[in-house]
Amino acid sequence: DNLEWDGQHSSSGICNLRDTTTGEFVSFAEGENGFCVDHVARHTVIHHSDIYKAVLVKANILDAMEDPEYFTSIVERYVSPGEQIIIYMDVNSTIVCNDTIQGKDLGGTLLSTMFEFIELRPNAPFVLSFDGHDPIRIEKSKKLKTIVKEVTAKSHEAYGAFWTEDKCWRLFSEVAQHGQVTWSGRPGAFSLDDCQSLFQEYLVSLGRIVNKDGIAPSWFQVFSKLKGEHAIFLNSFGVDTRKVILATVPDEQNVMQVTVNYDLWEARDVQKFEGQFEN
Repeated sequence: DNLEWDGQHSSSGICNLRDTTTGEFVSFAEGENGFCVDHVARHTVIHHSDIYKAVLVKANILDAMEDPEYFTSIVERYVSPGEQIIIYMDVNSTIVCNDTIQGKDLGGTLLSTMFEFIELRPNAPFVLSFDGHDPIRIEKSKKLKTIVKEVTAKSHEAYGAFWTEDKCWRLFSEVAQHGQVTWSGRPGAFSLDDCQSLFQEYLVSLGRIVNKDGIAPSWFQVFSKLKGEHAIFLNSFGVDTRKVILATVPDEQNVMQVTVNYDLWEARDVQKFEGQFEN
């Protein structure tokens, strides 16, 4: 879900697309290097290039939970018969609706995801002071999730602990006093009542679908379709990959698990990761 569509080397986001021959960064902005834009489901955006045979999907956990065919339909849309593909799949907020590291449950992940689609358009620049955090200045339109990241920039713990209904509704109410709040793809204003109603609707519907590990049914379907013929990598900055593996295959020893820069991990990440293997 951390895919930013500016697509430049200096852009934010975590996509580091490289040319396999030269090693140079490949811009994936619309109109560059053959990249075109598509939209699927309710919230998912895709950039794809026939030149580079690359398909970049800003997956959405709400879409992934709602439609069991979600990932499979995307693969079928862009893969030609006979092609072999490599899939790099994120875990948290892509196929799993909770996050062990961030301490997010279904409700927390849902709030975090919804805040990606809610935008504040301020009437004028203003300073936001919230819950004792350092004030931030807001001068232009911003997604509420971006505002949360800026407010809690000095503390990973504060960011992880932010995703509660109490804090989210208070922040929504605070910023709404300074401009218009909108929902992506919907005309007109988006009120707190609208947000709370949509949250409850998703919470109930997703609660019926999600399994005990918070894994989207669409993940199991696409894995079943692709296993044995294509390469699938679960790539995560969290520690929930093993949970997905245990729920997906009968023997985890058949899956290679690799940690990168393990010595540089924060202590809480190391503890969470090692704790999975204690039993």
